[in-house]
Amino acid sequence: MFKPSTLNLLAQLARGIARQFGNNCEIVVHDLSRRSIDNSIVIIENGHVTSRKAGDGPSHEVLEALKENPPDWMTI
Repeated sequence: MFKPSTLNLLAQLARGIARQFGNNCEIVVHDLSRRSIDNSIVIIENGHVTSRKAGDGPSHEVLEALKENPPDWMTI
């Protein structure tokens, strides 16, 4: 789980990247230390792109990346 200061920094970075690339660029930060990918999104900017919000799970692309290179503790 992220420390509040780290989460705040990541939120600022996500907001800055979203502003740089515009409203059609979704920026998502996942917390995989929760050991549950079903609600791994902790920060999302421009969630309207995929209709996701904080507390939702990862996209298909993230799941595929995790299948190819999963953390030691994760089985998908």
